[in-house]
Formats: sequence, structure tokens, C-alpha cells
Amino acid sequence: EMNHMSPRLRAFLSEPIGEKDVAWVDGVSRELAINLITKGFNKAYILLGQFLLMHKNEAEFQRWLICCCGATEYEARQSSTCLKEWPKFKKQGRQQEGPPTTLSESYLPSSMRKHVA
Repeated sequence: EMNHMSPRLRAFLSEPIGEKDVAWVDGVSRELAINLITKGFNKAYILLGQFLLMHKNEAEFQRWLICCCGATEYEARQSSTCLKEWPKFKKQGRQQEGPPTTLSESYLPSSMRKHVA
């Protein structure tokens, strides 16, 4: 499964999302990263949160990236694939990180986990 992925996607999926900058997300170019940061999406987990808020609807997320953030169709496709795959890898325990204490914490960086009720 990992063999069919780009090196950048493989690298992103192999580690905890933590505090990674949004530029780590596969498909996010330097220009798109600047646009996303300007809109407040400076971390990968914040972009993942937007994808989850859209109920993992790839078409809707891609439209949002293209229309609101200036992504190309290619960037939008790559980014949505990356964010769609990340929770699957998290569930399969492929990442080296201690288990979260609640389900809602699994998408948050460790610095924010203490704030989750």
C-alpha cells in the first residue's frame, strides 16, 4: 500500500501529525502554503480539521482549496488524498506515538490535548 505513494505522502503518513506546518501536507506548494497560512491554516492539523468539518467530502474540500485558497486542481487532489489517508494510518497504529486518552484527542497536537474535556 505504501509502495504506491509519493515519497512526500509516505513521509507525512509515517509520523505523528503533531505541530507540523501545513507545508508538510502532500500537494501543498510553497505558494499554496502561504495562502493557507494567511487564512489561518498554518498547521497540518488545522487543515485536517477543515477536511473533517466537511465530513471528509473530498469534492467539497477540493472546491474550497481551489476557490478560497488558490490551489490548482492537482494540489487540491493531492492534499485531499493525503488528509483522507492520514486517519486510516493513525487507526492502524503505523505511527510511533502513545495512544490518546480519548478519541477526540487523536487529531490534536500534544500541546492542545490537556484542553480537551
